[in-house]
Amino acid sequence: MITLKKQQFLKQATFFSASLFISRLLLSVRGIIIPRLLGPVDYGIYNGVLILPEYLMHFHFGSISALKREIPFCYGKNDFQQAQRIRNIVFSQYLATILISVSLIGLFTYLVQERYSSSIIVALRLVCLLIVAQAVVEVFLENVVRTDNQFSILSNSEIFKSLIGFGFMLIMIWYWHLNGLIASLILSSLLKGGYIYYKTRYQFRWIWDFNELMRLLKIGFPILLGLILFTVFASIDRFMIIHYLDMKQLGYYALGLTVLNFLFIIQTGAYQVLEPKVYRLYGETKEMGALREIIWDPIYGMCVLFPLVMGLAYIGIPYLIYLFLPKYILSLMCIRIMILGSFFFIFRDGTYTFIVAINRQSLIVWVVGIGILVNLMFNFILIKQGWGIEGVALGTIGANILTGGVFLIFTLHHFFKELRNQIKMLIQIFLPAILVGFFLILMDLIWPVGGHWRDEFGFIFLKMGGVILLTGPFIWKLKNQFRALRKEPHF
Repeated sequence: MITLKKQQFLKQATFFSASLFISRLLLSVRGIIIPRLLGPVDYGIYNGVLILPEYLMHFHFGSISALKREIPFCYGKNDFQQAQRIRNIVFSQYLATILISVSLIGLFTYLVQERYSSSIIVALRLVCLLIVAQAVVEVFLENVVRTDNQFSILSNSEIFKSLIGFGFMLIMIWYWHLNGLIASLILSSLLKGGYIYYKTRYQFRWIWDFNELMRLLKIGFPILLGLILFTVFASIDRFMIIHYLDMKQLGYYALGLTVLNFLFIIQTGAYQVLEPKVYRLYGETKEMGALREIIWDPIYGMCVLFPLVMGLAYIGIPYLIYLFLPKYILSLMCIRIMILGSFFFIFRDGTYTFIVAINRQSLIVWVVGIGILVNLMFNFILIKQGWGIEGVALGTIGANILTGGVFLIFTLHHFFKELRNQIKMLIQIFLPAILVGFFLILMDLIWPVGGHWRDEFGFIFLKMGGVILLTGPFIWKLKNQFRALRKEPHF
């Protein structure tokens, strides 16, 4: 079994989180520049065609999910030969599936090229190449590095990709616009893959073992099904906009998604670091109590810290849009709705690892499946009522409240048996967000955003100061309560 001392683990986790933050920050800067250079129409096409990679990345049918679980088990038994065999089997199956899929998409573009504009057709063909590059590098190779516990290599490769890719992106967008942007993403993935290979010297071979592949798929498919439903859930809003509105409205809405991705940097980094620790700890102890601090403390910590981030973003983002992206002013209301609703993503992401660890993936499938139907219904009703992208944002938030709430209550029930303790925990995690939310709405009624930051500097400072004062006591209390990463890790 791979073992790490406490100090080594904390150092690794801290470096990985910091590297992920830097990488996502660079991606967020890119997210500001891209819509400015492309404009709403091309930016809408760009976000529309990128839905394809989101789905096709899951065309391993569960083999990647099984790889993430099985390879550490092989290392624990010192069966390195079997670990390498699993890598090769998964590599062969996944690459073959992806190549077949993109070939069919490429054929489809030739059959329908008379029905769509040349911009969409060329973008789809380039996305086929992007799918292959990202499947091999961002999905397969990255997960192999994770199973080997090589987080430093993974972190450096992501920063390398972001820095070099950012430069190529600016040049290629300038000369080739939308097509140059997609081509720059392909090049970035290839550069990342080259860096990982240079550092690890991984060797993969084509191996077909039907019986072993079936065994892996039986392990990984239930996990994959939950991830696919999450992907569908996350893209319902864009599908509804494409069908009922237009690409320009999708461009406005996509800017809000970029803002959300920026807000989730710390949350995503923390959960990625904790995920393998949770699985290994539960695999070793099989005790629910052993997971309480490692799961619940980070959720509580996020619920305390995130309202501060949410409040500052709610106040500051509109002025950044007025200053740098004036073409996207019509997206302001939608973005502010999305920021206020972003708090509820904490519960969905924070409890997912726990539910998988205790082998209750069926709950994820049912809850997210119902959430998809609710999301469709809310979005349809609000769009038909003329709410536009603001209605889409509200409908999506409502569905997130439903799914996140169910997962939260399920987790609370396992960790805190008494109803009194469950209510106490609910008050503790919701109170900071409720206070900040009411404060922001009140400030909007008293001093609405005017777009002139120089004239409104005093109001901006007052609003941000109010958010800091409201969240400060909770953050101070958190210092003594958040102990998840201080515990001795079990590997």
